[in-house]
Amino acid sequence: MSSKVLTAFFEQLNTLLCRDYILICTMVRSVKEVLNDTYINTFPIRIELPDLRQRPLSERLEFVEKFFMDEAEKVKKEIQIDSELLRCFLLYFCQRNVLQLQNDIKIGCANAYVRDINQNADVLRVYIHDCPSYIRKGFLFYKENRKKIEALIPDNYRYTYTKNRSKKYEETILKVDQTSIYDTIEKKVEELRKRNIKEDDIMTIISSGIENDVSTIKNYIETSKIDRNVLTKLVDNRIIDLVDTFFKGASTCFNKVYSISTFYAMCLYLTTCIKKKGYTQHLSNDKIIEVVEKYKDEYAYSMSFASRLEEAYGIQITMDEVIFITFFLCENEIQNKEKHKPSLLVVMHGNIASAIADTVNQIYKEQIVYSYDLSLEKEMKQAYEELKNLCKMIDNGTGIMIIYDMGSVKVMIDSIIHETGIRIRKLEIPITLITLNCALKLSTSNNLDITYDDILTNGFDIGMWEKETNVKEKHKAIITLCMTGKGSAVQIKQYLEKNLDTSEIFILALATSNRNLLINEISKIKEDHEILCVVGTYDPRLFDIPYISITKLFDTPVDKLPMILALEDLEEKDSVDFDAMYEYLQEQLEHIDITILKKTVPGIIKNIKKIVPDFTINEEVGLFMHVACSINRIKSGEGFLKNIHKEGILLHNKKLYHSLKDILAELEAAMIFTFNDDELATIIEIIK
Repeated sequence: MSSKVLTAFFEQLNTLLCRDYILICTMVRSVKEVLNDTYINTFPIRIELPDLRQRPLSERLEFVEKFFMDEAEKVKKEIQIDSELLRCFLLYFCQRNVLQLQNDIKIGCANAYVRDINQNADVLRVYIHDCPSYIRKGFLFYKENRKKIEALIPDNYRYTYTKNRSKKYEETILKVDQTSIYDTIEKKVEELRKRNIKEDDIMTIISSGIENDVSTIKNYIETSKIDRNVLTKLVDNRIIDLVDTFFKGASTCFNKVYSISTFYAMCLYLTTCIKKKGYTQHLSNDKIIEVVEKYKDEYAYSMSFASRLEEAYGIQITMDEVIFITFFLCENEIQNKEKHKPSLLVVMHGNIASAIADTVNQIYKEQIVYSYDLSLEKEMKQAYEELKNLCKMIDNGTGIMIIYDMGSVKVMIDSIIHETGIRIRKLEIPITLITLNCALKLSTSNNLDITYDDILTNGFDIGMWEKETNVKEKHKAIITLCMTGKGSAVQIKQYLEKNLDTSEIFILALATSNRNLLINEISKIKEDHEILCVVGTYDPRLFDIPYISITKLFDTPVDKLPMILALEDLEEKDSVDFDAMYEYLQEQLEHIDITILKKTVPGIIKNIKKIVPDFTINEEVGLFMHVACSINRIKSGEGFLKNIHKEGILLHNKKLYHSLKDILAELEAAMIFTFNDDELATIIEIIK
């Protein structure tokens, strides 16, 4: 209903009501703002509830469980869901708050009920694919809420709801004890058949989770002791050569970086394909069509590769197997497929934005547009904070396009970009100013046609949009890498810049111990750069990108540095001469006494070797660089860096933590400072 109709409705209602009646009404925020005066006059008692995103997750969990219990009472069955679905319901963005949350749970339960309508089971199992597709976007906010979520909803539990209670049961974890994707699928099929799920539905369920199975196999290999030497004993050399050529071509063709574990997993998977007997289709036709349409280029590339395999081994590669090969090729993209889609946000004055977003989302059948209604009465400072927090919440790492109506919004967006670093593109569509301009022209004219012609001829004198362009030019690049803080990575970068001609080479410093984040970051760099090599304190094990250890770097004479960066073989020593590093750091770190390091560091490393098995020479150098840079940073007044994994690291390494405090005591006394727990956690990450 329009605002005029709603206003008239409430005014008429007020005339009809007598004292024996109590009117209770729920109203969404956007309608309330339109009918503000009527709202205040009609309802003397008003209770305004905060948005779901402003409430604690524990409270939202109570809503979710209550709604599932309500649905269980309606269908007269026990409802079961897994921890992943429950987490999504706690994290996805609800434009219409509690009402939308309740409705989405109803839709999920209704779809599950229709699926099992011909079965007489007492239990209704609700899966994530039963729910609206935007529910899955809850995974996007998992990282920033991980501790809270895992405290409320542990892994590997099944949650059941009846009309009177909710309960959780620990589920048996499906372990991957082989590297065959088919073994994993068959185990799942067997488990689903035991639950009396129909064959068509089993195929749908298997298809919807196949990307995760490929990722699980890859992660299993990553944690196993498999290297290239072991691989040659398990896999035909022809397969290794074919896969090597496959990923090198893909890396160039798609500007992506692939991990060594993905390379190994592909080799082992193809070995299974060649040895397999018989064929059973595991993927639904809908899933095959979806992959072909979504990853057209990667699928075509995989088809070409499949033809080479057929020719080399005299076998037939099935459509399922081509799709699996495509999954390996897109594995990193599939893991982050939601993250690779920029967000769209509409910001306008009044309640226009939410109306536009709701309309588009209803047409699209998915929540793809977010909105922020900028009330004319709201203070700019409050509006800025709300808009900034919304941008943080909906940004998934690929940026946001913001459609806005007036210049005041542009100022806020520019400040948000500066403060948060979020990549934002602005599109000004000044519908409010256009309407205001038309209103002003009509208010001073009695002739509709003259005013209309004037607008068509002279326009509104309003810039319709701001176009932002980026000219990209591909340059050569070297990545310098450490685990945390960028201290060591920056020092390696400065060392290279001092001793090399870097006029045509970009040297980029990165710091992370998270493998997925690292691969994503390097893939982004590769879009604009040709990466020559990675130089750092640990080997990131990236396919087709050479690694040069920090030990090799400092052990190489300066005049021979271009040789190792050109990847010419030089012998790597079993020990390192720290004198070159001392000399270099003496020049670079102005807040530290190198003579104290010379005196204390050898003893520290010797004592660490006693308690940490297999402490490598590269880890020695990495630890030395990190400690030196940390002390210099603290002495300069910058303070300690936070380690977000501190609690978990210290919890699982209590003995090592206390040993390190004793080992580092001499250095702390000499430097007159103390390593805090964040710094000790980082040191434990380096040496382990």
